[in-house]
Amino acid sequence: MSNPTEEIHPTLLDLFEELSLRETFRRVVYGLKQPRTTGEYKWARFQVRRLLSPLSAVVIPVLVLFLIAWLSGSPPVNDDGVTTIIVPKPVATPPLDVVPEFVDSIVPQPDIVFSDPPASDVSFEPIAALQPPLEGMPKQGLFPVAGVVQTRAPIRFSGVYSKRAAAASGDASAAGATSATEAAVLRALRWLQSVQEDDGSWTLASGGEKDAKAGAAPAMTGLALLTYLAHGETPASEEFGYTVETALRWLLNAQEADGRFKGRDSHDYSHPIATFALCEAYGMTPNPLLETAATRALRVIIDGQNRHGGWTYNCKPDARNDLSYTGWCVQAIKAAKLARISCAGLDEALERSVGGLCYNASPAGDFGYTGPTKSNLTGVGVLGLQLLGGRPPRHIARGLSALENVTCDWDNPLGRNPIYYWYYITQVKFLEGRSAWDGWEAQLSSEFVKHQTTLPGAGENGHDLGFWDPASKTEHCKSRIYSTTLCTLSLEVYYKIGGIAARPVNDMTPEDISTGDVPLWIIDV
Repeated sequence: MSNPTEEIHPTLLDLFEELSLRETFRRVVYGLKQPRTTGEYKWARFQVRRLLSPLSAVVIPVLVLFLIAWLSGSPPVNDDGVTTIIVPKPVATPPLDVVPEFVDSIVPQPDIVFSDPPASDVSFEPIAALQPPLEGMPKQGLFPVAGVVQTRAPIRFSGVYSKRAAAASGDASAAGATSATEAAVLRALRWLQSVQEDDGSWTLASGGEKDAKAGAAPAMTGLALLTYLAHGETPASEEFGYTVETALRWLLNAQEADGRFKGRDSHDYSHPIATFALCEAYGMTPNPLLETAATRALRVIIDGQNRHGGWTYNCKPDARNDLSYTGWCVQAIKAAKLARISCAGLDEALERSVGGLCYNASPAGDFGYTGPTKSNLTGVGVLGLQLLGGRPPRHIARGLSALENVTCDWDNPLGRNPIYYWYYITQVKFLEGRSAWDGWEAQLSSEFVKHQTTLPGAGENGHDLGFWDPASKTEHCKSRIYSTTLCTLSLEVYYKIGGIAARPVNDMTPEDISTGDVPLWIIDV
């Protein structure tokens, strides 16, 4: 005889499926009896709120009608002796898909060309064992995580997400993008969609390069997801919804009990990148299962912070302070903060990471790889400090000065990992303000659009596809997935950072601040 508790207790994948009203009620009753921190409780609470919303749309107007009638006494009578009844307009209930304010955490910065970090810095070594495809995965439908409203209605973005809504609706120019850059972004998103693995993931080899080895699936899947989320795409999107949906399913299914992910690379850059994607996805699609998975992953990062306040490979809390690895961890925990994910130690980790970044800052303004030396990773350090409240200002000012004359030139690439550095530089220049952004934007849009490989009419419905190969033969990660995602994220900077204006902070007005049109590091820490 089966245990009735086991019948009610839902597994992660059980919650993906559509349930009957009776089964939903049973699981809600069970979930509400569980501890408040569990996924079952959060799912049950979400279902209660979702099911009560339509009821409130009927009950509230009826109550208002009776209240008006009671306060006004007898209904008015006209000259003909006919009673006139005034029916109030229904009170609108808040839409279920309004999301909390949240911003991408990627806003790093470039560096002057000096010495480069060791070749192991951004390398991803292949891992053989990847998760098998999820059996029975539907080819149509919505994100199969419990609690998402079963509708394709577009999500309403607010605050720092507002410009993403414009991009997702096809009006990226409203956020500042040009027709040329947005066309390149759409070609890239459609190309990534065309090479997505059947199980919903991407690997180093998904781009079809000859002799490429599959591996680092959590990292590549996380980066690809970030490009869609930055464009305002969610599981409810018309063209890219299923792509986002299946990628999120894969990440949830790939997470192990300790919070890490199957298929990770040897240094586990996969972990902070995948965590970053989960936090951002929760910020845009507030689903309790995403929150639970993100919290587990954040625990690894928070517990892995070293005594300086930074991080190193595999989130091992030793004395090595790896700026490149720290950059991804900072972006992940900042994303968690902006998504309002509750995780013990998160605020302390954010505060301590300021010291971890400053540990690598040199008096000349550069940020070194594992200490205060010259390197091309200055952008990582400056961006991290911008994300963490714009302090200390002296290190930011010195770093910006060191980056002043950096160029974006595909034929004369920056250092050994130019796309990686440009990805950070672009966001730093954007946040620095109009004086720095104008010159950089002209280089970026021209070089990136010109060097995208375009496949005319190769996509569904005759859409053009496009990708980027590495800009340098020395790029540590030579995967097209890696190059294409970082280039796409760079071109999405206009709306990826939400309502932020490309103007210096001292040009901001009270109206800018009240509408969210301010630099990221002014909004919240």
